[in-house]
Amino acid sequence: MRPKVIVKSKSDAVKSRREAIAERVIAAFGQQLPDLRLLCFFDDVDVEALKNGNATRGLYAPAQSDIWHPAPDYLQGEIKHFAGAELEEVVFDGVIYVHGSTCEDEVAQTMTFAHELQHFIQHSNQLMLWAAGTLVTNLHKHTIAELGLRWRDVPHECEARIVAKRIAVAVVGAERLQDYIRRRIAEPADESDRIDWEFIDTIDPAVPYNLEEETYRLFRRIKRKMAELDFLMRTYCNGNPDFKDVDLNRLCEE
Repeated sequence: MRPKVIVKSKSDAVKSRREAIAERVIAAFGQQLPDLRLLCFFDDVDVEALKNGNATRGLYAPAQSDIWHPAPDYLQGEIKHFAGAELEEVVFDGVIYVHGSTCEDEVAQTMTFAHELQHFIQHSNQLMLWAAGTLVTNLHKHTIAELGLRWRDVPHECEARIVAKRIAVAVVGAERLQDYIRRRIAEPADESDRIDWEFIDTIDPAVPYNLEEETYRLFRRIKRKMAELDFLMRTYCNGNPDFKDVDLNRLCEE
């Protein structure tokens, strides 16, 4: 099933250009995309309620996720059908949202979209590993700082960065990509963003990455925080079927 691409813009030329970039990214994934209903929404503004820090350029989440509750009506109306004020049905399985400021740069749009498409693939094909990584990103910020974790240390995020770089080379070319990465290092959203782009600069997208092996390695590294991980499983993840196969004891065992 082909993803549905929606570009919000008052300019037909801008809309056509951003649609073309999105379609090139989708084509670069070939047959890898799951046969599920995916909405890819490219905004012309930034929705602050859908940001998690200054460096947020886009996001992927299941269509049923609470993440979309604060989304504006124009996005809610695409994700769901309403009969009056009543919810009629959820139209999609997953949603990718890209902020307007991201779409102003073709390389930024390409990398962000490819990154989120990889999260869609992970969620669809390697759900437990995606869920385990998501659990880690929801640890308290003080815990993350104590553990010294960066985005590159979270396997499903690291893999998404590798794939985004690989796809960007194919879509915009290595030279344009390198120029964009250098600009991001020179003008980061914050210090964490600078460190992240410095890591992306070192990535060789041709080197294989084992998401499962790296996920187990991370959990063995952070197993001293088992109590907090268990608390998250019982609160943040409670009742969410995406986390039903996450076994903390198994993930942390040597």
